[in-house]
Amino acid sequence: MDYKKKYLKYKLKYLNFKKIYGGADAMELQQINNNIIKLRISSLVTQGYTLDQLWFMANEKLLRNPEHRLALLWTRTKEIIEDTKAKIKDNALRIIEDRRRDNVSLDEMYNEYLRIFQSNITHGNRYALCILLQTIIDIAAEEQTAAEEQAAAEKQTKDDFESFFNDS
Repeated sequence: MDYKKKYLKYKLKYLNFKKIYGGADAMELQQINNNIIKLRISSLVTQGYTLDQLWFMANEKLLRNPEHRLALLWTRTKEIIEDTKAKIKDNALRIIEDRRRDNVSLDEMYNEYLRIFQSNITHGNRYALCILLQTIIDIAAEEQTAAEEQAAAEKQTKDDFESFFNDS
């Protein structure tokens, strides 16, 4: 028997009763309710449920309603897509970093991955390569901007130095 869950359940009942008849704090009730939810989730995870299964269980009543089903599924799909995009972007950055350690220039990387992209590959790999190519382009643009700013700063320093000695 899980005594902690039972304790929190009865504490919540007691605080609800106390709230009805005066004296309980709404913030305290919310905190206990959150603790109960966390306990339920952790017990379900230890039983082997995945986070996706827990999400569907939590939204089961809403999923039964056709009006809410599409919106909920679309929201979950967008979350999964954004998570996947972030993972692909992280992988792309890791690949670029590893290749740079091997002294491969961004141009060489871009040309190599562009050839792979143009070959006969699956759509999933093509998407990952698109992100990789875009990341290479972004890094090259950032480096170009940084180099231009560095050159401008050096030129300004040189001009200031020359004008200081020309004035005196």
